Amino acid sequence: MLILLAIAMDLLVGEPPEAIHPVVWFGKVIAFMEKLNDLSNSLLLKLLFGALTTLSVVVFSLFLYFISSILPQPISLIAKVYLLKSSFSVRAMVEHVNDALKSNVCPEKVQMLVSRNAWKLNYSERCSALIETLAENFVDSVFAPLFYFSIFGLAGALIYRAVNTCDAMIGYKNEKYYWFGKFSARLDDVLNLLPARISVIIFATVSKNLRVLKALTENLHGKINACSMIAMAYALSLKLEKPGYYVINNEGKIPEKRDVERALKFFKISSFISFLLFSLFYYW
Repeated sequence: MLILLAIAMDLLVGEPPEAIHPVVWFGKVIAFMEKLNDLSNSLLLKLLFGALTTLSVVVFSLFLYFISSILPQPISLIAKVYLLKSSFSVRAMVEHVNDALKSNVCPEKVQMLVSRNAWKLNYSERCSALIETLAENFVDSVFAPLFYFSIFGLAGALIYRAVNTCDAMIGYKNEKYYWFGKFSARLDDVLNLLPARISVIIFATVSKNLRVLKALTENLHGKINACSMIAMAYALSLKLEKPGYYVINNEGKIPEKRDVERALKFFKISSFISFLLFSLFYYW
């Protein structure tokens, strides 16, 4: 019942208000601990402080799990459904991408979904950024949290979301965060090793195109878990590009708005299959 209620909550209600959103709470813990990054110029200390930040968020996620477990029924079930739903998100991603499509992929709407500077991207590059985001978020925000829930229960889903949030906020390869965010970035890579590769199989199944499986063996400039983006490019026969960093499937079609629509449909179908698979696995 837990996973079915959480899925229903995501599809019918979407994201809760920020003030009571567990992932927002994770972000506040990270922001507080981030002050440690400015306390030392020592690279080793920055690395240690970054690890401490990640572990603090993980401990906080386990605290939320513990609280939900000791509450009386049915409050405990409601709390667990709420926490599980907060670990994954489909409706919010669909709504954000639809907003970008309605704006004809304008930089302002695209910037809400990507970390790269959308104002420096041309039209096709913005379309590519949206499609890449859909591919990555299928793993980060749908498949992986449910994967860890199916193995370790609610605690597994929350720990994954805690680590992934740390990576999203401090796991950057720039001067400020390179060492401070290194621990969370590497831990996130480890946690995504299996989910990212299983996602390739799902993309190959949805597209009915075995060429997609090439994503399991291709490398993308050291991005060890970029296989979902590579798989999406092959599944839709598109050329995806982050200017100055990488090009995926150079022989593919230059993406445009209707390709973002195709990718969004692909995201929905893949998410539905994931919901079905993990629901069956949970109740097996």
